[in-house]
Amino acid sequence: MYSRQTKRLKPSAKKPPMNKQRTIVRLAALLLITALLFGGCANPGDTGSESPTPSRTRTEDSENSFGSRYSFTIEEISKELSEDDLCKDYSDFSQWETISEGLVDDNGVCYSSCCIRADGVIFTAAVENDSRKVMNIGCGCQSDQLERFSFRLSFFCLAASIAVHAGGYDKDDAGYFIMLFTILLYGEEDTLCYGDSLYIKSVDRDTTVLMTAPCSQRIIREKHYKVITDDRD
Repeated sequence: MYSRQTKRLKPSAKKPPMNKQRTIVRLAALLLITALLFGGCANPGDTGSESPTPSRTRTEDSENSFGSRYSFTIEEISKELSEDDLCKDYSDFSQWETISEGLVDDNGVCYSSCCIRADGVIFTAAVENDSRKVMNIGCGCQSDQLERFSFRLSFFCLAASIAVHAGGYDKDDAGYFIMLFTILLYGEEDTLCYGDSLYIKSVDRDTTVLMTAPCSQRIIREKHYKVITDDRD
């Protein structure tokens, strides 16, 4: 499952292969419907659409600096992603490279950073060394690729698919997270909170990464993360 290497995290610049076009067309329709549904709101919770709720719990308490981690290992989430209609077109998720190991967070929890380089994208994850549970997971690309609409569309859909699997949501909820990541990428905030998860934008030199990470409500309050709420409550 792992190979130990230390390299700069950077995806290739290749365009998505042609065999993804049918999937992308379907997702384009989904994004268009989602855009009409949200109507350009700066907060998904400001619309009349129903905010999604997880169909299963996928987080648990942790001693790490976020106070929470996913309840699955990297092997378990890899199996799910390898069966996802969109994700499986990029990778079979069988070989994660260890970018950095022996990292330590602010609470003294040791973890490793790993990735999979695929066609034009890179999948990233942080894994606790002791528990082998996932702390965060997402995908990245070279920032200039986001200037192309077709690539930008597929990238948002890919990030949303990962968030749906990690958070225990239904596939039909992907549209909500497509819009969430769109707002995150082009908004001023680097982190948005929805439910018990953080949705994070990281821009390093020429690479943009969108990821999701579980977080305890205590940490969310202490760090004053911007929380997306359903105003109907």
